[in-house]
Order: sequence, then structure tokens, then C-alpha cells
Amino acid sequence: MKVNRLLAGILTFVLIAGFVSPAFADVSEMGEITNEENIQFGNPNERDEIVFSAAAVNLVTNGDFETGNFAGWTQFLTAQGITNPAVVLFDTDGDTVATNSAQFDVGDTVALLTLEGGGISQIISTSGGSISLAADIAVLDPEGFSNAAGGIFQLFFDGVEVDSHDFGPVDFNAAERATLSAILNGVAPGNHEIKIQMTRPFFTAFGTPEQYIDNVMAVGEPIRSAVGGEFIPLDTTALLLAGAQTFSWMIPVVLSILGIGLFVVSRKCENS
Repeated sequence: MKVNRLLAGILTFVLIAGFVSPAFADVSEMGEITNEENIQFGNPNERDEIVFSAAAVNLVTNGDFETGNFAGWTQFLTAQGITNPAVVLFDTDGDTVATNSAQFDVGDTVALLTLEGGGISQIISTSGGSISLAADIAVLDPEGFSNAAGGIFQLFFDGVEVDSHDFGPVDFNAAERATLSAILNGVAPGNHEIKIQMTRPFFTAFGTPEQYIDNVMAVGEPIRSAVGGEFIPLDTTALLLAGAQTFSWMIPVVLSILGIGLFVVSRKCENS
């Protein structure tokens, strides 16, 4: 009888534990663990949220254009392009605060309907390894007309396109924003060129949208991304925790099987 009571007590404990044990927190409670190469979140029509740590050292000179001019940058045009560059106050990153931003009015100087314009470039120096690039971009058509082409923005590193964004048609007086970004691994030590190019297939006449660039960053650390409304670093600890949670469903199953086994043993003891 004592043996039966002991087994019955163990059986009750194991069955309860098997069905109510939370094991580990569900993955959804910590937010999605996102690969560094996939940094688009939420509504695809909204600007991506990208941030670097406060200690990050920007390799780009005058990336925020706070000098009030294009110091540190080299301007260029495509074959039949025009840019009309200036530095003005504009809320490029969408935080409701207007800061110095590079403003352009790009397009074709002849009616060939080819993608023309230009942009800015800069040589940076790095010790090599991994480099993360990011830049806030925006367009605004302030002159009373919608436009069929807000502009195509392209981010180049050493002449290779690493990201791009096509704003497509834009409405009158409605600012649209986006982010160019890339993570580059195995970058050789030395000097490298960063270039941002903007093009449109039309004249820069009345009703032409304006293009904006601000907060150009090049740092030797991974980009940190907004997941579930919070910025989290993509580190191995989080990935390991996510991996452990993958098997959390097994714990109540194992406990339940153990409980059933104890029940069978207790029944045999009663019948013997």
C-alpha cells in the first residue's frame, strides 16, 4: 500500500508538471531573431529603422552635412544628368526634426527618357574586416503636381551597387522616406569609395520632385535593427536562446510519457 501511495503521488506530480510546465518562454515573447542581411521590418511603405551603437565611429566625413555644405564630398553627374545640389533644412529621417540635408533636383538634360542625374561620393579609409553602411533618403514634390518618378537611389561601394531604392510615382507635397543600407564582410584595409547616385528619366522642369540624403554612415560594426519595436543587437547569445526554445515543446511531452509509465507500473503493483 505504501508503495502504491508513493507511486500515485509521483504520478500526480509528473502529470501536472507535464501539462502546465511553460518550459521556456515562447520565441514570440522576445521578438523575431532576424538575420543581419534582412533589415526590413513592419510596413514596407515605411522607412526602415536602423541604428548604430553610441560608440560607433563614422568613417564618413560630414555624413550629416552639418557643415552646411558638401565638405568631404565629391559631386558628379551622369552623361546627360543634372543635380542642382544644395544643403537645406529638411526632415529626411522622419523624426519630425528638420536638420541639414543634401538636397538635389535630378533628371535628364535632354529628352531621351534615359535615367540621368548624378550624386555624391567620398573616399573612406578603413582597417578592413566588416563595414556597415547606411543612409537616410527621401523625396518631396513641393510644386503642385504629382510626378511619375521620384527618383532611383543607388548605394555603391568601390563601384559595386550594394543597395538601391526606387521611389516610383510621388504625390504632391507628400514626403516619402527610405533607407539605403548594406553589411560588407572581408573588406580589405585601405581606401574605398562610397557613392550615392540618384537618377530620373525626365527633365528637371516645373513639378519636379526633390531628392534628399542625410546621416550617411560607414562603421566597422554590425547594424542593429528594430525588432518588435525595440532595438536589439544581433548576437550569438540571442541566437543560442532561440535555438534552445526550438525544443521547448519536448519537455511536457517527455514528462507526460514518464507519468504514463509510472501509472502502468503502479497498476501492476496493485495487481501483484
